[in-house]
Amino acid sequence: MRFIIFILFGSLSCLLGCDGRKENSKNSEKMLRVAISQDPESIDPRKIRTVTAVGVSHMLYEGLMRFDAQGKVVPALAEKVEISKDKKTYTFTLNQSYWSNGDPITASDFAETYKSTLKPDFPAPNAYQLYVLKGAKLAKLGLQSPQEIGVMAKDEKTLVFELAESCPFFLSLAATHFMYPVHKSLREGGSVHATPITNGPFQVDNWQRSHRLTLKKNPNFWDSQSVPLENVSLQILDESTAYQMFKKNELEWTGSPLLAMPIDTLKSLMDSKKLSMAPALGSFWVRLNTKSPVFTSKNMRRAFGLSIDRKSLVEHVVYVGEPATGIVPKKMGLNPNPLFQDHDVAEAKNFYKKALDEDCVSPKDLKKITLCYLQSDKNHRIAQVLREDWKKNLHLEVLLQAIEPKLFYERLAKGDFDISLGGWVADIPDPINFLEIFKFKENTTNSTGWEMEEYQSLLDRSNQADKRERYELLSKAETLLIDEMPIIPLYHGVFGYLQNPNVQNVGVSDLGFMEIRNARVSQ
Repeated sequence: MRFIIFILFGSLSCLLGCDGRKENSKNSEKMLRVAISQDPESIDPRKIRTVTAVGVSHMLYEGLMRFDAQGKVVPALAEKVEISKDKKTYTFTLNQSYWSNGDPITASDFAETYKSTLKPDFPAPNAYQLYVLKGAKLAKLGLQSPQEIGVMAKDEKTLVFELAESCPFFLSLAATHFMYPVHKSLREGGSVHATPITNGPFQVDNWQRSHRLTLKKNPNFWDSQSVPLENVSLQILDESTAYQMFKKNELEWTGSPLLAMPIDTLKSLMDSKKLSMAPALGSFWVRLNTKSPVFTSKNMRRAFGLSIDRKSLVEHVVYVGEPATGIVPKKMGLNPNPLFQDHDVAEAKNFYKKALDEDCVSPKDLKKITLCYLQSDKNHRIAQVLREDWKKNLHLEVLLQAIEPKLFYERLAKGDFDISLGGWVADIPDPINFLEIFKFKENTTNSTGWEMEEYQSLLDRSNQADKRERYELLSKAETLLIDEMPIIPLYHGVFGYLQNPNVQNVGVSDLGFMEIRNARVSQ
């Protein structure tokens, strides 16, 4: 999904009543109260990159396709889809559906959304996901007009895509927020209105930034009869406050995938079997800025990567998860065997010596390394463990810097960092979704400054191969990426959450969002 500064234990919380604490019992029957870690950076799905924003977008928008409770891709706004024999042309026929203000949703809404995303100056962090369309990358680079990309509204209900090459995961891509349509008022106005026009099961009712985001049922949603809830309250809380509110029945849900559970509660909740768990297609990692004087050296990157004790990190800080030596979750079956030995201190020291002797890394530059991360207790504890590993094994002092979200992402985009904590939850259940992040250095979700032609070729060739050969090529690509190590894998996560027993029909997708369109809250 998207770039997360990874929060594997998220939380949903409620909008409180007029006194900030209680809801009237009559209204609470149709309200789900959910806690989140921060405001979504935008209601515009073209601009978002965090787990919080993507989770909210799933409540507010609907695409051509969607993932059902079993993770299968099924039609949403698409009534049917026809695929050409060469698998390069997809023709979608839309059902009769409407925006939240009553305007009909047309094929042009989709086509014009994608063209706006691919304008060179439009700030779309995931624009590269649309590079499967003919001419899309050239448009984003300013070498071709976005009006010439491979998407066309044949008529009001017929949308035609022309792909640059066949793409085995295109229908899955059509279910993601990358391909949600946005209303013309947002495309043409350039900013989100006080009450943005959306097309999903819910719409924005009220947004008090840094406090709460209230959603209400969208009566114009194409499948509104399947939506029992009248309201959803998303309240911005810290982990400890959300946990205490849940215990007082002031929240129906706290935990994954939108807020971290308090680390100090995890062991006792697991031992008492109160913590519900769900699989996650997510990985947590360290990014290295390969443009920095220290990490231009592959040997130094490997020294930092191999000196980390992931097993200890998971056992003593994360509690729920699995040590990772690759970026693709094991559940995807790409590389079942480790890609390197965890906590290989001897080898790390060898690479460190080579970096100094052969790559001429300056000892002076090693005194100025900083690890930056999003502010949270969990991230801080992880950062402390990494700092101690590097100090103990490489005799290096690394400074720690916690940063608020807006500034953090700005610094990543500018390459203004040495080391950063981050991660990714899959947008589609396919290894390519992790590997493509690092295909091009200009991808804003890459942020490492690294790219390699051999790596790009492996990914390109995988799109033309059968399933067996495709996985072989993707396996080689991940192996190459980890050997180069612009990214240091730490662990693969699991979603953990607390759910009030009065809540039914809420799904936690391994893709990192809550499916609440069929949710009910009983008394």
